[in-house]
Amino acid sequence: MNVQEAVDAPRFHHQWLPDQLVFEQFGLSPDTVALLRAQGHTLKESADPQGVVTAIRCDRESGLLEGAWDRRAPDGAAVGW
Repeated sequence: MNVQEAVDAPRFHHQWLPDQLVFEQFGLSPDTVALLRAQGHTLKESADPQGVVTAIRCDRESGLLEGAWDRRAPDGAAVGW
């Protein structure tokens, strides 16, 4: 996965109180949801994004920077120097 693919990937968030796992739509497969529920986990699907990410990856060998901004946020940007 490159940095943009990682930023674009669906997210989930585990909350302690209440003890639940909130995941973005289509973020977990139906069989994964079923397995987690069978283990006793409380899951909640959300249409809202689970946070906004901006990322910059530095390739140590070449020194090149690779930036990615979260398309969930209309005013996002990845800036580095």
